[in-house]
Amino acid sequence: MLHLLRRGRPRGFTLIEILIAMSILSVVIVILGGAMRLGIRSVEKGEREASEIERLRSVVLVMDRQIQSIIPSSREIEGERVVWFEGDERRCLFLTDASLWGRKEGLVEVSYGVEEDGSEGVRMTLQERPPWGEDGLETVLLEGLEEARFAYYYTDQDGEGQWTESWERKDLFPESIALTIRTARYEHRLIFPLMRSGGTGKVTRTEGRHWVEPAPPTR
Repeated sequence: MLHLLRRGRPRGFTLIEILIAMSILSVVIVILGGAMRLGIRSVEKGEREASEIERLRSVVLVMDRQIQSIIPSSREIEGERVVWFEGDERRCLFLTDASLWGRKEGLVEVSYGVEEDGSEGVRMTLQERPPWGEDGLETVLLEGLEEARFAYYYTDQDGEGQWTESWERKDLFPESIALTIRTARYEHRLIFPLMRSGGTGKVTRTEGRHWVEPAPPTR
């Protein structure tokens, strides 16, 4: 009777079966953990890319608004009257009536610059101040860039369109400004046409505000 009862007991797992089951469970956990990490990294990458695109979009809107509002004016430098515009591949300066910070002086001088950011890359900055003013504001627009450079478009005497990386004309504004931006994930070439053309006026100051005297009519 005792022998029959022993044969009827349920058989437990052997040590080998337990080890095999634990090994399978460990493999499943590792696979699930890797899949979760991959998913988290994909989400984080997507969020970073979306943030970069939104930041770039905001910068484009700011630049477009200020460039479209360029004031075709001139100023006197060392006894010579020149257009209020300077440009090379790392800097672009002009006068506009569209302040990023909502200044109420009427006109502001803005300067877009490209400088080293200390991590073998470059960043793009914006400086803004009143004409002839010393006190200005500065902010970083984009950082972590591999490359950023400006170029300027004009039509030569033969009617051919040309791009140049340095604006040397003292009596004329460029027709368009191009900005090339490159990172590890994307490269964009943005072109901003100048909507205001014609002669240049002279900037004067009245009661703390800056105005542009109309340019003389061209003949």
